[in-house]
This record gives sequence, C-alpha cells and structure tokens, in this order.
Amino acid sequence: MNDCHKYIKKMKTFFNDLSSIEFPISERVSGKAVRQSILEFILKEHQWIPKTSSRLSVYLRDKTIKRFMVILLNVLFVFTTSSTVFSQSADVNQEFGVAAGAFTNFPANKNYLKENIGVFYIAPYIRTGQHEFSAGIVCPLSAHGLYSTEDNINPRLGAIAGYKFYIFDIYGRENLFVHYSFQYLRFMGSYDKYYNGSITRQVHWTETNTYINNVIGLGYSLFFDSNERFGFYYTLDYVISQAGCKVGTQNSNPNVWITQFVWNNISTNVGFSFKLTSLKKKDKSRK
Repeated sequence: MNDCHKYIKKMKTFFNDLSSIEFPISERVSGKAVRQSILEFILKEHQWIPKTSSRLSVYLRDKTIKRFMVILLNVLFVFTTSSTVFSQSADVNQEFGVAAGAFTNFPANKNYLKENIGVFYIAPYIRTGQHEFSAGIVCPLSAHGLYSTEDNINPRLGAIAGYKFYIFDIYGRENLFVHYSFQYLRFMGSYDKYYNGSITRQVHWTETNTYINNVIGLGYSLFFDSNERFGFYYTLDYVISQAGCKVGTQNSNPNVWITQFVWNNISTNVGFSFKLTSLKKKDKSRK
C-alpha cells in the first residue's frame, strides 16, 4: 500500500477546472480540442470557473480579440464610406468598369504551399472620386477538404464584394489604396474511404465546405495608358475566415454544420481593371 501511495505521489497530476478532482496528467485534454459550441456551453453552465484557468484563458482571450477585430473592421468601413462618399464636389470623376483577376488565401505558416486556396473572379465596379465599389462572382480552384484534408473537393461559384479608398491623386497614373472585401467561397465533393475491421468496408462520403471571408489590406494600382482606361493592381491582405463543413454518407444525410474561425491567413491579389464608360466627365483643369 505504501509503495502504491509513493507511486501516486511521484506521478504527475492536475486538478480538473470543473470538478476540482485530481487526475493523471496523461488524461488532460486541451480546451482547443473541445468543439467551440461545447466549450461555450461549459462556460455558460459553470460561470464560477476562474478566467485565468490555463486552457480556458486562451479561449477567452481569442474570443475577445475576435469580437474586437470584427467590430473594429465594421466601424472603419462605415466611417470611411458614409461621411464623404456623397459630399464630393460636382466635378468629381465617375466611371463604370470591370475588374478581373485572381487571389490566393494561404495560412501564414510553413504550410502555406499546401493549404492555399486559389480563386479567379470578375467584378463590375463603380468609381466615384476616391471611392470604388464592386461586386461579382468568384470561381475557386479545387482544394483540400476541411474534414478530409487528404482529399480534394470541387469548387462551386461564389460571390465577392469590395470597397476601395484611393489615398492620393485620383487622376494620377499610380496610386495606393486601402480596401475591404467580402468573399463567399463554396466547395462540394465526394470520396471513398476504406475501413479495416473483421471485414474491409467501403464508405462513400460527401462533403460541403464554405468560407465566409472578411478581408482588409493595402494595394497599389497603375494605369498603363494616359486615358486611364486599362490598369493593373496588387493587394496584400489579412483574412478573417469563418470556415464551415458538412459531411455525410450514403446512409445519412449531412445536416449539421461544423464551423470555426481561421485568423492566421494572408492573401495576395493580382488583377486588371478596364474602364467601360465615364458616368461623369472629369474636370481637365484639375490634372
């Protein structure tokens, strides 16, 4: 009995935050491994848990940062667009055109070459002075599934909308701009999995993935001609993504979405713009 007691004393243990019972360290499960909805339920039912708990403190900190970033992005967008877009002088240039290009969203870590998502898009735009609004469609390339990361699933058409604020002279050939864009990406596919047991059985899975991305970044634009009809632009962005997946088999219909926020993604965007027509002639004396 004494030997057993000594062994327990030597064994590394921890105290559970909910029950305050001591367990072997090998049985500890990280809060990051618990689904977010379950963790939120635990916090709701056990509000007495100290906010400095080692595992929960990381979750609470990340949740606070996420809320702050979303609120900040919305405030910046509303403030930038609402106060000046309708208060410009009468001689401000206005135009209608089309932008087309491609962007790649990738994690800012060593796996960026393996987990990137490439997308082509086309989006009509309206520019009025320093402000540009656009909306269009996107077509992603095939990508790895969120649930079955070793299988590729096929893309579906999605949507994109954006706003740009040009910082310098709107009549110059070169300019810098800040921009925000909303991206809706969708993938759907199927694959077969083999499970070994007393008999090997094959299961046919279907998977649907969606990405709802909020993107903010800085860009550079250049017109190739003096009439400012044909231009090129490049952006470097930070992406906040809400990724969701839904899976099912031939014996069960997929009806439950599993969602998570992805915060460490970067995006590069290369595109071309072509002005179709001027909605209001610019004042030549301002050049």
